[in-house]
Amino acid sequence: MAKYKRTVSLIDPPEKYRGPWVKEDFVKHCPHLFQGGTTVLDVGCGSADIKGFLSEGVTYIGIDHIGDIRDHLSEKMAEIFIEQFPEIINNPDIVCDAGSVPLEDGCADTIMALGLDVLGVPGAISEIKRLLKDGGRFVFQGSSEYFCDNNIRTRLRDSGFHIEEEFRQVLKYPGDNHRLVYYICTLN
Repeated sequence: MAKYKRTVSLIDPPEKYRGPWVKEDFVKHCPHLFQGGTTVLDVGCGSADIKGFLSEGVTYIGIDHIGDIRDHLSEKMAEIFIEQFPEIINNPDIVCDAGSVPLEDGCADTIMALGLDVLGVPGAISEIKRLLKDGGRFVFQGSSEYFCDNNIRTRLRDSGFHIEEEFRQVLKYPGDNHRLVYYICTLN
């Protein structure tokens, strides 16, 4: 069995949903991924809320297949959406499919898929390999239940990645715990 660094963060969430504080905790515990001068590509960035926690000098590029969802709603529905769900307004820098990203080869030091199952998106793993700089890191995040049920460690290894670090967050809700897993990988 492969050995790699494992870190756990216990969080008493301020709210029931997974807010930006989850990503803030990740950045705080894995600063080596976000040092000044690095380029970070966030695949499936959604609202791009992690961007606000990155240090100065980090180049952030968020991509998502959906731009601002309000562009697809009536004015009244967009107003209601903003009022009810301000934290989930998509804010990508580039609107594209994860399997076809219009960026140059080797452009990213860190590529993140936080909650997006890139293993199930046609062409996404090939694109991540193409976009990742030599020695760069790929971060794949999901719930521990999903990772266990779908044998993600083996699928990552079979896709040509080496897991060098595992970061876990345990969100301690009253009467319930939710676990998130981040695999930090390099290319074999």
